[in-house]
Formats: sequence, structure tokens, C-alpha cells
Amino acid sequence: MVAGGRITAYRWHVTDPVFFDKSLKVAIEHKGNTFYEDLSLVDAYTQRRPDMYSSVAFWYQQGKAKRFAQMPPVEDRMIPATIIQVDETLADKLPAGVEIMNEGTFTNAKGLLFKATQENNSLEIPFEVSQDGKYVVFARVWPRGDSGVFDFYLNGTLFVKDEDLFKEHHFATDLKIGSMHQLSKGSHVLKAVSKGTGKRGGAAQLFFDAIVLEKLPAFEVKPVAEQK
Repeated sequence: MVAGGRITAYRWHVTDPVFFDKSLKVAIEHKGNTFYEDLSLVDAYTQRRPDMYSSVAFWYQQGKAKRFAQMPPVEDRMIPATIIQVDETLADKLPAGVEIMNEGTFTNAKGLLFKATQENNSLEIPFEVSQDGKYVVFARVWPRGDSGVFDFYLNGTLFVKDEDLFKEHHFATDLKIGSMHQLSKGSHVLKAVSKGTGKRGGAAQLFFDAIVLEKLPAFEVKPVAEQK
């Protein structure tokens, strides 16, 4: 699985139910490939993966279930990440064609609405990285029925081409910008460039919520004997 990847899986025991009388324990196997800094393979099937898992289970039973432990707050159940609110980043000086949009669906109830008047109009959003490291970078956007098609650049390099954000039924989407990036401490720039509205016509708009940075764990150190 590539850095920053997301997998959702379901298992329904309808035709092959699992019966139990008092309790049932379900475990998740946590194994996979790991790599050294040079991306050569450490181990093809190891438990040392830094992946994060979450799960939910439903079952039928007779009688009233005993109360389980309290769920941790949602912040403790999320993948550790830095969320940069773009409305706050550009609040002092909004670029042309950009306005602050107040809407409860945004992460902090505010976001940016970028209205491109022609193809290749661009929106640049500077952001700060607090420490050197390897990161996965996401643009948290809201695809909608009045959204356009956009390219996305990180520090001048094109990573996402012709992303059509037109959706009739929209919800927040963390659009991954490339795969893994070595980012230095300091200033960086994420840029969205309008490519029009494809075959639909109409407005080329971008509803931008936040920049999400996920810092990746350090790679394993290759033993000296294996270094060449």
C-alpha cells in the first residue's frame, strides 16, 4: 500500500453466521511490507508496520448488553495530522477571485471559495511545516455540483492533473497530492489551477477546506553489512 493510502473493507456474516454464547473475540492481523530509507525491502511480512486500524462490529443477541468502556474522544481515534485552515492562512489578504465561505460543513465552519473566471486561473496557498520530515499532503476539498476541474501543484511540481470535482452529492474529500514528500521546516506552497469545467460548462469553482499534513514514521535503518 502506498504512503497515505486508505482501505475500507466490510465482512458480513449473513450466510455463515458466527455463533457464541458468552463472548467473542475478533483480532486484526497487522502485517505487511516494510522498507529502508532507499525503499529497498526490509521484510515482506512483518508486524513492524506503522499502519493504523479502526473497526466497528454489530451483532444480534438476546437480552440487554452490558455497558462497554467509554469510547475515546474522536480526536484520539483519528490519524495524527496537522490541519491547516486555509481561510485563516489567507485571511489577511485574499487573492483575486477568492472569498471566505461560512458553512458548517467545513472543518472549522469556514473555508475558501475560489471562482475561476477562465482556464489557468490559479489559487496559491502558502503553508508552514514545523519540522523536517517525510509527509503525505492532502487538499481537503468539497466536490459539489458547481465545482470545476483543477490541477494541483506542490512547490511548483504538478502532482494531480485534471481532477474533476463535480459531484451531485458532496462530502469532504482529502485529495492526496502525490505520494510521499520530503519537506523541510519552513514555507511551502500548494497551488490549484483551473482547467475549466470539462464537458459540463458553467462555473469553475473550488471549495477549499484545509491542507492536511500527515508525518510519516522514520524508515528502518539498514544494517551496515547490507549497505552498498
